[in-house]
Amino acid sequence: MAVVLGFDNASTGRATSQRPDLVGNPILSDPTRLRWFNTTAFARPQPLKFGNAGRNLFRGPGLKNFDTAVMKNFALAEKKNLQFRTEFFNAFNLVNFGTPNATFSSQDFGVILSARASRSIQLSLKLSF
Repeated sequence: MAVVLGFDNASTGRATSQRPDLVGNPILSDPTRLRWFNTTAFARPQPLKFGNAGRNLFRGPGLKNFDTAVMKNFALAEKKNLQFRTEFFNAFNLVNFGTPNATFSSQDFGVILSARASRSIQLSLKLSF
């Protein structure tokens, strides 16, 4: 992930790609949802200057997902079949956090504010003739 300033420090007219200065190690040994990386490792660059922080300094949280399906076929007649199907998406209902806020000027800098979808179950019937 790349940390961005969130404002136009270098007076170029573009705030989306400017980065802060890196003044320490941004990687934490035990990241949490409320502090995914070391926010004190970044500082505002001098006015009208670009920061020295590189791209992709750390990774976001991993993704754990197990999808499965169970189905049963029923023969109704010689050429007619009925299939009952149950599909489980994120079957074990594991929490998969989103990416942390990487905007230096944000009050939620370094905090994970979102999560991916929880378990969902889909039931279906399919008639083949």
